[in-house]
Amino acid sequence: MKKYYRLNNERYFSKDFKILNVPSMVTDDQITNALSSLTKSSNFNIRSRKIASDVYFFSNDLHVVNILKETWTMVINNSFYRIIPAFYKRSDVEKRNQWVAKFKGFDKNENKTHIINMFEPQGEKNFYWQTDNDNDDNLYVKFKRESDLISATNRFIYYKHIKAYGISRSCTWPVKNQSPLHVNAKANYQNYN
Repeated sequence: MKKYYRLNNERYFSKDFKILNVPSMVTDDQITNALSSLTKSSNFNIRSRKIASDVYFFSNDLHVVNILKETWTMVINNSFYRIIPAFYKRSDVEKRNQWVAKFKGFDKNENKTHIINMFEPQGEKNFYWQTDNDNDDNLYVKFKRESDLISATNRFIYYKHIKAYGISRSCTWPVKNQSPLHVNAKANYQNYN
């Protein structure tokens, strides 16, 4: 069923989506190619490129719409971009920021598709590096559910040549001379009693 939403003076449908913060150097063809790679379809129409570099597009293919509703991130030119329904408000985006973990073991130039593939079994939804803090080299990963975050953290995850370890965003990294497993030993011991 098609639903209509009004934002400012424009009407958006439930089949409309937007990609956030896409630089102007990224072409419409590159966006369309990335969307085709993500959904295995070419049924897209770019509506407009708006203020704050957001790209609005839609698809009439219900299978594609369902894929996009469950997708929080996409890769264009080996960079992560957030994708959301076009009618989402800031509060809707903030709700997606509830279950976040931070991971070490990634190079910022790593193939972003490898990173997505690595976390797919863990229920990942979005990825980002902090851009305002040069000392923070953590990869932040958003999850849809708390259980997904818990199952992905406090252990090593391997994919091809990548070995990563993650903790909840609110936790601090253990002291360097202690292994991550040593820090959690006390918690594990308490769970056995």
